[in-house]
Amino acid sequence: MVDTRGTDAGTARRIGRLSGGIILIGGILSALAYWLLPVAEVPLVGSVSAPELVGQVSDGGSFGLLRLVPWTVLLIILAGAWLLARSAGPGRPVLAVVALICALATGLAYLVPLGKVDQALDSAGADSLGIQATSLTGGGFWLALIGAVVALVGAVVELATGRSRR
Repeated sequence: MVDTRGTDAGTARRIGRLSGGIILIGGILSALAYWLLPVAEVPLVGSVSAPELVGQVSDGGSFGLLRLVPWTVLLIILAGAWLLARSAGPGRPVLAVVALICALATGLAYLVPLGKVDQALDSAGADSLGIQATSLTGGGFWLALIGAVVALVGAVVELATGRSRR
């Protein structure tokens, strides 16, 4: 825990707003990555965004986890906006935990399919040709993970400093 007992009320409010802003930025980055940027790029074939990938996979499997991302990102954005707008309140720790859980779920929704693709490539012998799952990831994959980490950091900042503002 960060010891902020000696800080004044104005500093505590700024820290509270900062954590909400960090969460909000992380949610927006993940949302933009999901809907606008390619999550996978295959040389000479093309690229595909997350919604297109989810639409092409009928059986679900690990790619079905990507269906959760719009909901987790929406919750992250709403939690970040609420925390940014209100510098104090009893619901702040709950919203920080919601943002933390949703950020973890967003990251896992991208990392679990990556692991499955990597296993499939390894079993097919593609690794001997230098083809790895990470070489097929697009900018949307990485930006979504960065956004999830940013939101996670914001939630941790809120939880670590929230006690001093109450």
